[in-house]
Amino acid sequence: MAMAIKALREAKGYSPGELAQLMGVSRPAVVKWETGKSSPRSDKLPLLAQILGVEVGQLYTQHTS
Repeated sequence: MAMAIKALREAKGYSPGELAQLMGVSRPAVVKWETGKSSPRSDKLPLLAQILGVEVGQLYTQHTS
């Protein structure tokens, strides 16, 4: 999931801080998601997927096409 979140965020042109603001979480939280140190809470996944323009299931893959 970590690599997919980072790749999708970068593809959308968001910085970690911008994604954090859109998600209502801290920048360190986004960085932890992207480094695999933690994962987004399940209740945040639909919003994360919507912001990144994907289905929730795509957050679990490294393929972003």
